[in-house]
Amino acid sequence: MEVLILIYALIALGAYGIWRFRKRQRANREMADLFGSKLTEIRTAISEIESQLQQENGFFSHYQLNNWKQKHSPIYESVKEISTYTPLLSQDEKGELETILSYYQNGESMRNEYNELFAKQELKAYEAFFNNIEGRKLDLQQRTAIITDEDNNLVMAGAGSGKTTTIVGKVKYILDRYKVKPDEILPISFTKNAASTLAERINVKGIEAKTFHKLGKDIIVACEAKQPSIFDEAQFRPLIERIFRDLLKQSVYLHKITEYFTNYLKPVKSQFEFKDQGEYIQYMKDQNFKTYKAKGIDRKGKLTYKMEVAKSIEECRIANFLLFNNVQYEYEYPYEVETVTDSYRQYKPDFTIRQGDKKIYLEHFGITLDGRVPDWFSGAEGQTATEKYRSDMEWKRKLHQQHGTTLLESYSYEMSEGVLFDNLSAKLQEAGIELKPKTEAEIWTLISEVAPDETSTFLTLMQTFITLMKSNNHSINDLLQKNKTTSTRYFQERNIAFLDILKPIYEAFQDHLQARNEIDFSDMISKATEHVAAGRYNRKLSYIIIDEFQDISIGRYKLISALKTQNRACKLFCVGDDWQSIYRFSGSDLALFKDYEEYFGFTAKSRIETTYRFHPPLIRFSSRFILKNPNQTPKTLQSNSIAKRTEFQVIYSETDNQDDTLALHKVFNELASSIPEIENKDILLLGRYGFDLYRVRNGQ
Repeated sequence: MEVLILIYALIALGAYGIWRFRKRQRANREMADLFGSKLTEIRTAISEIESQLQQENGFFSHYQLNNWKQKHSPIYESVKEISTYTPLLSQDEKGELETILSYYQNGESMRNEYNELFAKQELKAYEAFFNNIEGRKLDLQQRTAIITDEDNNLVMAGAGSGKTTTIVGKVKYILDRYKVKPDEILPISFTKNAASTLAERINVKGIEAKTFHKLGKDIIVACEAKQPSIFDEAQFRPLIERIFRDLLKQSVYLHKITEYFTNYLKPVKSQFEFKDQGEYIQYMKDQNFKTYKAKGIDRKGKLTYKMEVAKSIEECRIANFLLFNNVQYEYEYPYEVETVTDSYRQYKPDFTIRQGDKKIYLEHFGITLDGRVPDWFSGAEGQTATEKYRSDMEWKRKLHQQHGTTLLESYSYEMSEGVLFDNLSAKLQEAGIELKPKTEAEIWTLISEVAPDETSTFLTLMQTFITLMKSNNHSINDLLQKNKTTSTRYFQERNIAFLDILKPIYEAFQDHLQARNEIDFSDMISKATEHVAAGRYNRKLSYIIIDEFQDISIGRYKLISALKTQNRACKLFCVGDDWQSIYRFSGSDLALFKDYEEYFGFTAKSRIETTYRFHPPLIRFSSRFILKNPNQTPKTLQSNSIAKRTEFQVIYSETDNQDDTLALHKVFNELASSIPEIENKDILLLGRYGFDLYRVRNGQ
């Protein structure tokens, strides 16, 4: 019985083996037949990609590889399960199968290897060509940036590194190398003068360099067959001022303005947010924390009035509170009793308040609810900053008790809890000081007269913000929603207050444009983008080349993105220096430079870092200064000459009233004494803004 079972088992095993063998044979035949049916397509796919790997065909771009993959994806999906060990395939067929699988799976590394070899050969082939671009010999970084012909190219340039020359070289190169038609090349710059200069330097018939606004206008004309009516930008500021004045006639709006200037114009930060006293003082200066009380200053017998300077943010706000409630005070006026000893200077209370025959003193103590102060507050030998501060508090309290003077106290924690002014009002009234609040109109008149620069700057902010908002395609509601993610309640409230003031100005401006059937520059870009995205504008583009790319805005990005979507094979070549971004006021967004690939897709980044404009030691000094900002792209600028030097000297202007006259006198005196024939030389004064000229005031 056991022998019979064994025989049956052997028979079954043999039958199973035969079945498996025949099944494998059928599978091999099916695979071979499948491969045979796809062989022509496989050979075509191999031929196409191998043609891209020929030096004469130029740079192998990411788009070309992806396009090849998408086109031949069905072939790959059909044959990827076929084993290269299939016995019914010939050796040549196995080789072709292995090749198509390798190209599809390892295409990116193969492309990179080819492009590295291509670059070396191309630099040799075009050496004479690059030795004479605008009569100049390009450096290696410039040449490499030009021959790199990826889908999206970002050339990160240094100051004076030959950005425009690189662009001219790129245009000349692609015309010669790839025989691109001139009208398929679109160079863009940001100003009329820059675009005109770029066109002159390219000097090729059929290539027109445009500003973004000219491009937008041309697209609108092409789609609508008529010229758009453009808002006169010179009228923007006068219009904003007129709208603002009209709004101030409304009591509700006037209240919002005075509240904003009083509580939010200068952003409040806790003293604990600063790492040292220097940082705190610098913040006070940067934000111009001065009271709205005009203080007379005698300068060479001439009395001038300036905004009163307070030593802390909170004291500044307390001073304005007293001023707006018609409470007469003196800031840090000497105490009525002499306190000078070998241990103490003359005591000067924060505020000396007089009303009728009453005189009281107010001290604002910068402490938390548990009595702490920032570590950077001055301490004493054997005492921490907090211990020293508490000791001084007790000394002041005992001094007032000793001399029978009235001392009121306020505290930093009251400010953070939002109860400071309610508490202070109660304390003042309890001490017999009557509060006589000024009207909103009186407060605004006072602010306008004492701080005209602040009111003017605020209107400039309104103007700039509207431009930024429109150029980035945001609405008021968008910003309100975004503000909900602001982490600090104070800054959330500040942003809401600002947008509440801005909204009627923005709406009135938009109504003005609509009533006159006009569009501004931001509208022009947005409208052009809509036409391109809707397919109403058709222009074949092979290259879009952008100069000064660091100044691009979201609106302009969307226009370029729409043009690229319409022209899938179009290549983008952008040259810029984020260290020289100066058009934030008109909507430029450095995120587009910093995160270029996130916006445009696969990107090749190049650098040109040899500066022909200046030399050490200024290169090292300026680079260190700029790289203090962690958001700047690190660059290693180098001079084109080891023999040349650009010397510099830093002269500090020791003033708190924006007057640099004395510092400038010092510079001129040093130049006159050290440079022969200085009277025959030109001296150029540079300022960041036009109004910096007014920092030199006495005309001597």
